[in-house]
Order: sequence, then structure tokens, then C-alpha cells
Amino acid sequence: MTGIQTATVETLTAEVHVLKVGSRQITLSVAKQLDDVPYEDMEPMGRVRINRYSNYLAYSKVVELIGRHRETGALVFSILRIFYGDEGCYYDEYGELDMNFEEAQKLPLIVLAGLK
Repeated sequence: MTGIQTATVETLTAEVHVLKVGSRQITLSVAKQLDDVPYEDMEPMGRVRINRYSNYLAYSKVVELIGRHRETGALVFSILRIFYGDEGCYYDEYGELDMNFEEAQKLPLIVLAGLK
């Protein structure tokens, strides 16, 4: 018999980022209830996929963020919505060049817990 190949098992690892308050992981339903704040008012912890503003996806690109409010320290939600411009530049809804968008896309994705 020719052409026999050796089978191997490989172990792969990946990081999963979760957000906890105390010992409890934040759930999707809790994240949906967080106050919305402007991006400038938060210290982002990471990206989430909540789809609170799914109607924006038809004409723009969206990054949903979860983080800490700069003044109160409360857990808050923010969204960066951009539009494509000339030469691949990103613009916010006011037509200003948005440099925060690429930075926000590099934040880790936070996996939210489901109900048990």
C-alpha cells in the first residue's frame, strides 16, 4: 500500500473576551439596556454585536462599543457609524473625517453571555 499518510491531532487555542461585573458575566439582554453615550464620553473596553441599530447597516458601517463612562464610571454603550467617502475615507454623520472608526475596529470583540 503506497501513499499512507500519518494522522495527527493538533491543539489550537483562541482567546474569548468576556465582560464581568463582580463575578457575573454581562448578558446580551443587559447590554441592550445600557445608556447610549457619544463615543467621546466613553473609555471603550471592546466591540460588541448587539444590533441595536441594524437599520443603519443598509447605508453605512457600524461599530458597537461597550465601555466605561469617563465621568461617572458607569457601564455604557456607544456606536460609531461611518459612511464611505472618496478614496476609502470614513466620515461620520456630520461629514467630518472619522479617525476613531479604524481605532474602534481594532478593539477586541467581547462575547456576551446568553441566558441560562
